Amino acid sequence: MGVVTGLFSIAGIYIGRVFGSRWQKPAQIAGGVVLIVIGVKVLLEHLGIIAF
Repeated sequence: MGVVTGLFSIAGIYIGRVFGSRWQKPAQIAGGVVLIVIGVKVLLEHLGIIAF
């Protein structure tokens, strides 16, 4: 189990480095937009404008 976990960790680090250099900026922008949308949704729920 430890060997498999280690291998997956090493693979994840490698894949993260390869894709991170190319997709870092778009991923940051998408993450920021998602956080803003969640914040607006929570605000509107607490103000009673929408109900989910």
